Amino acid sequence: MERYKQKSLFSAGPNYTRKPLRSVVNAGVFACSGDTNIRYCISAKGTDLIANMAQVCAENKCEFHCLRDSEPGYFPKDHPIVRALTDIHHEYTGNDTQPYVMGGGTYSRKLPNAIGFGLGGIPRHESLLLRSGHGSPHCPDEALDVVNYFEALTIFTLGLVEADRLLG
Repeated sequence: MERYKQKSLFSAGPNYTRKPLRSVVNAGVFACSGDTNIRYCISAKGTDLIANMAQVCAENKCEFHCLRDSEPGYFPKDHPIVRALTDIHHEYTGNDTQPYVMGGGTYSRKLPNAIGFGLGGIPRHESLLLRSGHGSPHCPDEALDVVNYFEALTIFTLGLVEADRLLG
């Protein structure tokens, strides 16, 4: 197996998630045709990762083409609007959930100064009457409880009003 040399393509600092993490992308035996979606930490530079991947692929007689790089978006927890949105969520739901960085494809990172803010942390009501494992996000039978929807609309509205006030 000597011909399959494992090389770390990227390693960066903390990911600023719920727990301190390090982002590492390792490719041992790797074959891909089509799109590959790679998530990387906010302290990383996509250009560095792309350059490392291109170099490793060239060294191993592979082709590498980056079609696009959708860099992560980030606002620190102590940003005034993040604090305000978090406080509104706490006050309205009674939950003590904290802001976090998600690896998903939120559209907020495509808009300058947009902050991803969603339904996370709002407990699901039993009124959906779904079997365990059904109705989850991104599943074929994804469902949203109407009660949750209206709770979320209230939180979103309060959040928008407060953000507007802070931006003045």
